Amino acid sequence: MSYEVNRESSIPIHSQIKDRIKNMIDTGKLKPGDKVPPELELSHEFNVSRTTIRKAMESLVKEELIIRQPGKGSFVRNSTKEHDIIFDSRTPLGTDLPILLFLSFLGKRETRVHPCTYRILNGIEERLAKERVEVVQFVTGEDSELDLNGQLDNVVAIATAGVGVQGNLETLSSYGIPLIVFNSAIAPVDFYIVHSNDVLGGYIATKHLIECGARNPAIFTRSSVQVSHGYIDRYKGYRMALERHGIPYNEKLVFDAGPSYSSTLEVANELFKSRKDVDGIFTVTDIIASAVLNSAHQNGVNVPDDLLLVGYDNQRFARSCRPRLTSIEVPFEELGKKAAEIFLQLTRGHKIEQDHIEIKPRLIVREST
Repeated sequence: MSYEVNRESSIPIHSQIKDRIKNMIDTGKLKPGDKVPPELELSHEFNVSRTTIRKAMESLVKEELIIRQPGKGSFVRNSTKEHDIIFDSRTPLGTDLPILLFLSFLGKRETRVHPCTYRILNGIEERLAKERVEVVQFVTGEDSELDLNGQLDNVVAIATAGVGVQGNLETLSSYGIPLIVFNSAIAPVDFYIVHSNDVLGGYIATKHLIECGARNPAIFTRSSVQVSHGYIDRYKGYRMALERHGIPYNEKLVFDAGPSYSSTLEVANELFKSRKDVDGIFTVTDIIASAVLNSAHQNGVNVPDDLLLVGYDNQRFARSCRPRLTSIEVPFEELGKKAAEIFLQLTRGHKIEQDHIEIKPRLIVREST
């Protein structure tokens, strides 16, 4: 089966191929550990040169979606990185140092840990690099049976992130160990909360669209996981900006992007075919923005001339897509550092002066607005 590329599109051909392979990963057609077809085979499938295929593969490596193994080929990256420390109920942690246990929960449709979760972990590790402590990561599925009994010796605190956190809070609470969470929307008041102000982020994004000339700004969200991701706060910020700028709220401009890249493409395609009055879109993630941008190109909608577009999270690919994506930067590394500070205070027996830490997001303006 051959794949077509749009040779008339302003999107480089290697970027189109990269997006096609990325969509196969997002939709589960290529699963973690699967071997990606060889360059020669892909060059025949897409009817392009191997040099073009190589550029697409290099982009996927940079985005940490695939890994290359010399002499073996390219493979879809597993849900964890090589440096992750994974354990189960049969594996002792094996250290006498104070431990910060970092739990990453994958959602039902996720095959890998979200890059933003890794950025939080990087912030934690950077802050604790010179301290006599251990950071242990445990990756599990949302519906997996979580049993840490007998594995919590020397664990001073548990930091937890990911789509599936909410369904496991009761179990985590039962261990009687201080919990640090990164989403205020899901956490009881007796947890330590370190989070970004998503209401402010949604407000800043929508305000920017309006100030750039948008009069009918829409929002793409994901209602099925809205609370666990904090999307509802970004939506609140969207509505707040409309109200403060005198733009009537229109529920028909609120779009559920669905659970996957392909579902977002379908929603965006329908939007661009059915109505021409939407002149700006705020998406609650950069992944959603990427699908909207792809759909805009396919439907002859020019970004930013015909449509202004703002994403959220400022992921790495926001700097390399065409046009480059305006996005809300969430200081994930800073969230990790703040969580590490709480952990250190707990290890030293100090009183926690602030159990709810909020960090402000900021707007990164690029060519999509």
